[in-house]
Amino acid sequence: MLGQFGKEDAHLADLLRIDLDLPTLDEVDVFEKVVLVRADLNLPIRNGKAEDTTRLELFARTTLKELLEKGAKPVLLTHQGRKGEEDFTTTELHARLLSKFMGRKATYVPSLYGKEVEKEIRELKKGNREILVLENTRFYDEETKPLTFEEHSKSKMVRFLSGICDVFVNDAFASSHRNHASLVGFPLVMPSFIGRIMEWELRVIKYVLTQDNSRTLYILGGSKVEESLDVASHVLEKGLGKVVVGGRVANSFLGFGKDEEVIKAKQLEGNPNLYVPIDYVVGRQTLYREEVTTPPLDLGSSSINRIKEMVFESSQVFFNGPLGYFEGGYIKASKEVLEAIANSPCFSVAGGGHTITLLNKLGMFDKINHVSTGGRALMNALIEKPLPALEAIKLARN
Repeated sequence: MLGQFGKEDAHLADLLRIDLDLPTLDEVDVFEKVVLVRADLNLPIRNGKAEDTTRLELFARTTLKELLEKGAKPVLLTHQGRKGEEDFTTTELHARLLSKFMGRKATYVPSLYGKEVEKEIRELKKGNREILVLENTRFYDEETKPLTFEEHSKSKMVRFLSGICDVFVNDAFASSHRNHASLVGFPLVMPSFIGRIMEWELRVIKYVLTQDNSRTLYILGGSKVEESLDVASHVLEKGLGKVVVGGRVANSFLGFGKDEEVIKAKQLEGNPNLYVPIDYVVGRQTLYREEVTTPPLDLGSSSINRIKEMVFESSQVFFNGPLGYFEGGYIKASKEVLEAIANSPCFSVAGGGHTITLLNKLGMFDKINHVSTGGRALMNALIEKPLPALEAIKLARN
């Protein structure tokens, strides 16, 4: 199981012993059953092409592969993009990519309910289809309405699909922080379980949170400044480990960014378990913190070396980067710190969309123990904030 997400190591037995208190695929017989799977196959799409397919490939070789091997008849739900953005498209591309990765035909169905979906599911039951990929859930306004779990369970999509599918599996960890119909509605009206990606993400998070806090290191970079500062604040207030900041998160400590972010950063200053880099790359120069007057592009060598030392002092390291201006090609700090993580004996977790792209670019994806598919969901889980998708399953069980 571990090797599907990162390097094999001695932590596997401990991870498998963790009690999640959630129903997994081990607890359901899916043979000949129509299994409705809510996955997160949201792809970075530009000019009609997927720039990174990591999430989709992970799902294909884990949960989807297992369901097919067990004789299930999978019907897939996912969202893609947001209204008004370039990547707000149909799921036709997803079906084509799944067909390519699985070597089995995934049929795109341009709807979530109605006669066409009913017809395709009948064909699936007869064995004339192998995998169905339904339309982008966000094409339908009912998906994102601010409703209760029970109200979502009465939506047209949930009522229709729960009536013609046998089992619901939620494998969309990266979306689990959202209170959307396709994520929270089904557990209230049909047998529901978590998929392998969701299971593994939760095992890793629980493992990290229960280890020796004095040797846990959180390296927080990237562009999700507010969420990263929330994690930093939670970790420092609860004494859950040490925190290093980089990227736009570090910029907030320099006075750059939204006012509320700068204020929050200033409130964290002075904590002995917080490391704010002391030097930065600005243009072609490396300047000390007090000399920086414009947003920096990367971290300086002194800061990089100190962060690498902190990695080797730690037994668990969580990396959410990048640490520099990734879009502009400034990856020196990220590269050197990730190499240190890969070469250290620590248990490592990396997350965030740009982090995944960076790891693939550096050929280091398999050098990290666990690469998370989640961004905000991962951040929320780390500060032990309830995830609606999981709360709905727990509520239904009780």
